[in-house]
Amino acid sequence: MKKTLFFIAAMFLFSFGFCQPKISVQSKKLTQILANTKDTLKLFKEYVEKIKNGNSIKTESEIKEIFALRDSLKKRLVPPLSRFYDPSSPSCCDSVVVQELKSLGFQEITVEGMFMALGQLPVLQDKINEVASEPYYLYLNFMNAKDDADGSEYTFMDLIPEMEMLRIGETLQTKFPNSEYSQKIKELFYAALYPMVDFHKVVSKDMSQFIVGSTLTDVFPTGTEVSNYENFVKNYSKTRYAKIVAKILANTSEIRFENEKVGDIYLVSVKVLTGTFDDAWKICCSEYLDKGIDIPHLISVSETEIAICYRFFSDKTKAEKAKTDLKKNYNIDAKTLILNYETGKVR
Repeated sequence: MKKTLFFIAAMFLFSFGFCQPKISVQSKKLTQILANTKDTLKLFKEYVEKIKNGNSIKTESEIKEIFALRDSLKKRLVPPLSRFYDPSSPSCCDSVVVQELKSLGFQEITVEGMFMALGQLPVLQDKINEVASEPYYLYLNFMNAKDDADGSEYTFMDLIPEMEMLRIGETLQTKFPNSEYSQKIKELFYAALYPMVDFHKVVSKDMSQFIVGSTLTDVFPTGTEVSNYENFVKNYSKTRYAKIVAKILANTSEIRFENEKVGDIYLVSVKVLTGTFDDAWKICCSEYLDKGIDIPHLISVSETEIAICYRFFSDKTKAEKAKTDLKKNYNIDAKTLILNYETGKVR
């Protein structure tokens, strides 16, 4: 009888959150690594305890408090972790450390095989699903995708994280345009759009390669695969940019090597701006891409000027046809600028 009463009492307390089971996390080796960093170790232990006790969370504000602490730790943990870099490991850090980081909602960000920073991974998902508002839920998922996109030897070979950023970000901005989170992601959202539209093909006798950005011809570091764009058009067709990517794929800008050299490149330019790349990209997005117009390229034409271009080709005839198509499809006039690839000068 006493056992029965005790069991009932325990279940009663459990149901009201007074006896919630702790979440299993791993932190032993990280704690050892941080032994000589007093303030960071203190914050880290506080964070670990909050994750362990995550089942007791009842409000969105509690989750925000925990993730604010995580954001602080993302910077603080980098110097001590860098000292434990293991070049022989498939990951930059020791495998045990990597697993402990994952259990706590962190991921390593690498650039060219070197540990550079910490990003975030999903953690406390059950509680987020239970207590987070939809805008905050979407924001967290967007930021998880953003950290997945950061860092690699070939930055744009895998664009699935960017595709997810566009899908999630578009949902957030469409459903909750006045949300603080819609404003927070705006710059990152358009940064994710850039490699999805500003791509071109480089063709030579021996190869055909897709490259992200400007009139670059080297595979490293901005090489990509056409399958990324085909995947986006097919599997992300409900996003507003899928049709734009389909149009760019159907008539992709092209740089051609002849006798191992690139000669003149004919730019179909709709506007030349003075200012920064970021300023030009904002205009490119707001005046063209956001309106469904497939004008995706930014190309420096002088030390201070950037051309917004519809397409560019090594073949003058293709460039002239593109200019005609632009006028026919959108009633937009363009100029042909001739870029000498070797000198970088435009005439």
